[in-house]
Amino acid sequence: MNMVGRPAVERVGGLTIEAMDTPVLPSKFDFSLTAQEVDGTLRLDLDYNADRFPAAMIEILIGQCCAVLRAAVQDAF
Repeated sequence: MNMVGRPAVERVGGLTIEAMDTPVLPSKFDFSLTAQEVDGTLRLDLDYNADRFPAAMIEILIGQCCAVLRAAVQDAF
């Protein structure tokens, strides 16, 4: 799992620096999950090799990830 931070807009000298959206590239791995916070919302992108993992297995995994995230949010308060 990767966490991609989205830094705020910065000014350096006379330049404005801000994050850019990056194109989706083919994964180098059979399975990758990337988490990114965008405007206070957690965005998860899942990329997997459909030849190796059946869709039903991925659906179960997504359900388990959602359960973990719900538990984490409930325990945070």
